[in-house]
Amino acid sequence: NDFRAEALGYNVVYYRTLANCLAATLAVLAGALYALWLRYVNPDTSLSFSIMLDILLMVVIGAPFLYALLAFITHTGQQWGLWATLFVIGFQFLLMILYPLLIAPLFNKFTPLEDGALKEELEALARRCQFAARGIFVMDGSRRSAHSNAYFTGIGKSRRIVLYDTLIGQMTASELTAVLAHEIGHSRKRHVLKMIILSSLMIAIGFFALNLLIQWPPLYDAFGLGPPSTTMGLLIFNLISGHIIFWA
Repeated sequence: NDFRAEALGYNVVYYRTLANCLAATLAVLAGALYALWLRYVNPDTSLSFSIMLDILLMVVIGAPFLYALLAFITHTGQQWGLWATLFVIGFQFLLMILYPLLIAPLFNKFTPLEDGALKEELEALARRCQFAARGIFVMDGSRRSAHSNAYFTGIGKSRRIVLYDTLIGQMTASELTAVLAHEIGHSRKRHVLKMIILSSLMIAIGFFALNLLIQWPPLYDAFGLGPPSTTMGLLIFNLISGHIIFWA
């Protein structure tokens, strides 16, 4: 009976995950049709296309991520929390590398900053601060709004400096240098590294707490089930968390 319950729990978790992915795929198709209709009504709109891309990326990236995470949880025994934590942290680092190179260009156009006084001042500032980057790029932020911003993205050899075109149109070279100095300050103060460490710690704590929960006998007694098991615990957590999110 315990074996049958374990198998049943795994199948429910598996098929529920599959159903969620299929629902997301249908949402992508619906979003694509809606985007095409909006493009037909107003060829200048880009918001619908961005929404469609958001949903598509959730399916293309999110579905394999969830399946891989589920595989770690169900096939690594009592140490699944450690392996799942390492997997999620590694996945985060992979996205930090790929985002500026492959994902961000899907939503905006990035062009290298033209040669001139502005580029020379910004590159001189980066050299003085020993801030290594693969280039300074201008993003077509004005295509969506008048919001202005500057930031650096990526890690290692994928790191780059990005300026909104609206920011360049609103500020002088000296003011832009001050804005970039502020962004470089985040790097010098290791704010990004601290956020990565904090995020990794929260992930580890979350999986540790989940591991304790799914090994807690009263949880299974409340549902009239047998001894604790990882698969059945995940199923119960999936069901409970869905109701908690709904009522929240």
